[in-house]
Amino acid sequence: MASISCTPQGDSDPQFAEKERPDYTLSHTVDGFPDTDETITNVTCTAVTYSYYNASDSVVGGATDITSTLTITPGQNQVSISGTFDDPFSDSFTYVEKGSTNLVETPTTIIGVSNMPANKEYYLLDQDTRNYVILTFTIVVTIEDLAATTSTETFTATLQVNNEWEGIRSFVDTYYD
Repeated sequence: MASISCTPQGDSDPQFAEKERPDYTLSHTVDGFPDTDETITNVTCTAVTYSYYNASDSVVGGATDITSTLTITPGQNQVSISGTFDDPFSDSFTYVEKGSTNLVETPTTIIGVSNMPANKEYYLLDQDTRNYVILTFTIVVTIEDLAATTSTETFTATLQVNNEWEGIRSFVDTYYD
């Protein structure tokens, strides 16, 4: 049976090194390694999803597919996965126009740091308190044996993105700059 290795390497194979919010940029690779008397002819990534986890390490909600937001470049012995995915954490902001109040106009509530428009007066932040998301990468390795028989093996690689409070604190700190 073939095996895989992730770069940057996490605590174990097949795991990527953990990331901290707000770092959502990937420049990762997965290498395939053949077993004795095998040759690897292709390594690719067929899906990338993420799921949320709470403080007791339980999954919260279903998986979200982000495959189409990334660039996946398969190769003979290695697949490269790069790009930036959207902030998976769902902070809620309630705001009004600059110089106004919620007593004068109807407030607007949006979800997500990337959706918060500039130059608004936000007065309510409901921070996403989920601890982390785990991205799951489906890796398919194509193998050829000595008899020229081709087969595939499927592996799962993971990447944990921690919901560090510094990410939202930094956004709040610099919003009015």
